[in-house]
Amino acid sequence: MIRRTTQPGFTLIEATMSIVVVSVMLVGALRLLGSARAGELTAQRRAVAHALAQDLMSEIVDSNYADPDDGDTLGAKIAEITGNRSLFDDVGDYDTWTASPPQAKDGTELADFAGYERTVSVEWAQLDTLTLDSGSASGVKRITVTVNHGGRTHATLVAYRTDAYDPGPPTP
Repeated sequence: MIRRTTQPGFTLIEATMSIVVVSVMLVGALRLLGSARAGELTAQRRAVAHALAQDLMSEIVDSNYADPDDGDTLGAKIAEITGNRSLFDDVGDYDTWTASPPQAKDGTELADFAGYERTVSVEWAQLDTLTLDSGSASGVKRITVTVNHGGRTHATLVAYRTDAYDPGPPTP
């Protein structure tokens, strides 16, 4: 008489199902990890972009309201266009300024900021509704600094500068 003994083990179907279940769980875990990392990277880029925007905004706000020689105009004059901001002497000179990668005032590229772009817009604001353009000199300029990375805006700062406050030229 031959006795059959059953041995504990997995069948081929059970092994296949285990592999499928583990694979689905691994894919889900990797997707979750990827999403978390992408969120962390976006938050880091926003923090860097905000710091870059604040740095440029401080420089602009500390400038004269109007050109000491030319009066209240927007945009850099021919003599001030050097490829950098070293000759900018008033808020209006920064209108339409853009730099990628970001630069110091003398045109030196800021290290470790490849892929970032800073742009500036300066407009005259209406006195009664600062968010609207006045189209001509109003005594208030709205300054907008935007920082992009990878085609996405990560920071936008808006400040208002009036002709009532004029710090004068910086002291050496």
